[in-house]
Amino acid sequence: MIRIDRLKELRDFTLNESPKIFDFSTWNSKNSIWKTALGIRCGTNGCLLGNAPLVWPNEWEYGMEMGSDNKKCKWAPNLKSNRGVNSVLASGVEWFGISMAQAEHIFQVNKQVSMFGNTPHIVLKGDASLQDVITVLDRFIAWAESTQEPSLKDQIEELITQG
Repeated sequence: MIRIDRLKELRDFTLNESPKIFDFSTWNSKNSIWKTALGIRCGTNGCLLGNAPLVWPNEWEYGMEMGSDNKKCKWAPNLKSNRGVNSVLASGVEWFGISMAQAEHIFQVNKQVSMFGNTPHIVLKGDASLQDVITVLDRFIAWAESTQEPSLKDQIEELITQG
């Protein structure tokens, strides 16, 4: 089940608390108060998944991940329970209850598709604006809300409000 509540919390943090410099091209924060406070040595501001350790510090952390060439390492957000798993996206899949294709759509450069409510189609480049990133996320949330069955909790609350 897609954790829409967590996606909204991440969106709200990114809009309201994330540093003003925004760069979608890599995972985490740099040149900001967050870099100094957390000791992060590289990365960028505003990446949605890169903000996860700032939103949920008890569950997420910045750690090392091998680069695509298997030589370079970088600071990357991961669930603490996924230590040793070499995939930032795997943490996103687990935490948000989404598929790998959906995680790529929301969190990666050049991976946006129209099937997750992204109409008119936006492709997020490395220089994507914060507004474009949030638009893709908001469209995904709206799509998920329209396709997801209500939870048992939601069904009970609906019955209570109906009297």
